[in-house]
Amino acid sequence: MHQNFPRIVKEAWLENNPLRVVISNFTVKARKWNCEVFGYIFAKKRRVLARLNGAQKALADRLSDFLVCLEKQLLDEYALILLQEEEYWALKSKLNATTYGDRNTSYFHVSIVVIRNWNKITCIKDGRGDWIFEEEGVKNHIRSGFENLDTTGLDMAPLSSPISQFSCCYFIDEDQAWIGQAVNEEDVRDGLWALKPFKAPGPDGLHAGFFQQFWPDVGRYICSVVIAAFNSGVILDYLNETLITLILKC
Repeated sequence: MHQNFPRIVKEAWLENNPLRVVISNFTVKARKWNCEVFGYIFAKKRRVLARLNGAQKALADRLSDFLVCLEKQLLDEYALILLQEEEYWALKSKLNATTYGDRNTSYFHVSIVVIRNWNKITCIKDGRGDWIFEEEGVKNHIRSGFENLDTTGLDMAPLSSPISQFSCCYFIDEDQAWIGQAVNEEDVRDGLWALKPFKAPGPDGLHAGFFQQFWPDVGRYICSVVIAAFNSGVILDYLNETLITLILKC
């Protein structure tokens, strides 16, 4: 992470505005900072490699403390750029699936071929442990499984039964009290940390990992919105916004 990026986060999230406005302002500031300060990763990588190559050639001709320090500084900078490049491609792989997944591109066609190969059932094992390889046999086995799942030997049932006679489990009084208690900041934090950091982001482009990394700065905003939603029983419209992709089944 760039050393100046946490300052951009703090400046954006110190504003006393609604969460949606804060995220929008932060996105604008982050894009501007990316262009003016952070720069283009691959251009920086080429520039550092060129300087490193020149410093090492100069060291081969004559040894000096300045060149040794410069080489160490460039190696550290190059290692940081490699980490940034790794994170860039990790993010890019998710965004490509979101942006290009439903377009008529080579990316889409390759993805469909891979998914089709993964989803194709060539054989299946029955209840006795025998493998079924014939296509018609696989179809019959799957069909019979669903037929048995949705059938019952019960001809009739009483109209009403006391809950104490149900065979299923039900919550004890202690569990019911725990479920009905008010949501606090610790519950919100635990829910956020239960998410994987770099799953596909939402329309705002922010991963769960961003909120986990900068929780001291953004936590009060997130907690206030989530707790208000539980207390009022109403979820703000923009929190339900998502990206829907049509997956063709062949």
